[in-house]
Amino acid sequence: MKKINVLVVEDEPDIQQLVSYNLLKAGFNVSCADSGEQALQILAVEEIDCVLLDLMLPGMSGLEICSAMKNEMKNRYASIPIIMLTARGEEEDVVTGLQCGADDYITKPFSPGFLWPVSRPWFEGAGQVERTIEKKRKKAGLK
Repeated sequence: MKKINVLVVEDEPDIQQLVSYNLLKAGFNVSCADSGEQALQILAVEEIDCVLLDLMLPGMSGLEICSAMKNEMKNRYASIPIIMLTARGEEEDVVTGLQCGADDYITKPFSPGFLWPVSRPWFEGAGQVERTIEKKRKKAGLK
């Protein structure tokens, strides 16, 4: 069975490393992007199952990336769960993030122990979709 691929879009190296380490330790494949533009490049060439997305990025903001994935490029990326991971925790920020298409919202600072219970249902959902596709392909005699 294929491992779930998570894209971590975070420009702060320490946070990117902390999140990546914990996801790898939990058994996921992890790709990292330092900017929104780099995230879109990775999405174009890798099969990503879930995105952890910072709001405040150099260049394109997390809101722009989220909106692009869920609206402009919806045929390709709309089904990928997006979890905002950001220091912007005011009610207005959360509402704006969710309105742009984020599936969940985690504010910094956070403990790694908190990240997993919040994000787990989204990761498992991504894995469930993949397992369902694999079963259907096997049943149809495809690889």
